[in-house]
Amino acid sequence: MPSFMNAQSMWAILIVVVAIWVGGLWVAGYFVDSRVEIFRLSAARRGLGLEGRLVRDFGVRPPRRLEMRQLMDLRRIMLLAGRKESPGAYLAKSFGAGLVTAAVLTVADLLPIAFGGQPAVSFVLPLLIGVVIMLAGIADLYTRAARRQLALDRAIAEIPSLLAVLISTRSMPLADAVVMIAKAQQDPILAETLDPANWRDLIAACPETRPLLAELQAQPSAGSLYMALGTACGSANMRELGIAARRIQETGEPAKGVCLALARSLQDQQLHNSEKLVVRAENLTVLPMVSILLALFAVIGPAIYASMMQGFTS
Repeated sequence: MPSFMNAQSMWAILIVVVAIWVGGLWVAGYFVDSRVEIFRLSAARRGLGLEGRLVRDFGVRPPRRLEMRQLMDLRRIMLLAGRKESPGAYLAKSFGAGLVTAAVLTVADLLPIAFGGQPAVSFVLPLLIGVVIMLAGIADLYTRAARRQLALDRAIAEIPSLLAVLISTRSMPLADAVVMIAKAQQDPILAETLDPANWRDLIAACPETRPLLAELQAQPSAGSLYMALGTACGSANMRELGIAARRIQETGEPAKGVCLALARSLQDQQLHNSEKLVVRAENLTVLPMVSILLALFAVIGPAIYASMMQGFTS
């Protein structure tokens, strides 16, 4: 009975510590959507007089770069990540690396048995390591795709002002101006995306844009191409560029005004993303402090608990 009470008390202490940790993160704003935090800070700077904290929403998080509809589309993810091999070849490579690692570790674990000893570790551990290596290869693919997708948005955000100059002063066609600026950028992601071989593969890999491929190959329109690419790549900036191209080519709006308006819109979006990163970094600073407190409690907590229980029983 006393041992049961001790175990029950330890579980109660653990639950209280975890609850305090989660409560500290909540008070520090870690679970708040960064857009809500940016609104609160902006309102305070403008003297709107918001009192207290906004509602802390545990369920609201910013949307991820890779949408859920893309997660199972491995072919498109590989194209976004810049990989040219087939999905089957990539999966075979990842699984092969995991299987070879598991086999080598298993053989190394069996060597002591050949000399009359005991295995160093459980046979399950090599299998777990092999599975982790397999999953790490797939996770790396999605991470690369998300980074290149973000780099594509950044590259597009840099070009509208230069487009306004090239189109309005040199009468250069929009598509040629975009390609020229993309080739001059330090990051080649935009130039690679606009390469005919690459954009055909990307559009063909997306179910939403695949029916447009024949039309785009026969009569390529800059606006339609950029909007289709934006859908295939999940790039909002590419879609905005396509909308601007359609306004210039189909409605006859002045290219200078459209490009400058696009530049302001994309710059505002980049500023908003930067503010979100800053707010998230500020919220994350509480994690090391809470971790240190938890580690300290883990060291001295059992001693304090033992002293208290000894005092109650004596």
